[in-house]
Amino acid sequence: GEAVIELTGPAPPCKTISHSFLDKEFVRISENRYPGWSRWYARVITEGYVKTDDHAELESIHRG
Repeated sequence: GEAVIELTGPAPPCKTISHSFLDKEFVRISENRYPGWSRWYARVITEGYVKTDDHAELESIHRG
């Protein structure tokens, strides 16, 4: 697709999604405790359609 998104930070786990886990252990998606298992917040930079089989590229942008 043509969409461009920016990952802005990990989304902390919360009790709202605990029903999604058989064992109710939603803290296992905590980025602080288990890096790489978190959900992420994202910002849309360029709107566009993205399909399941679309190719995605990850770019690292350092600000500051």
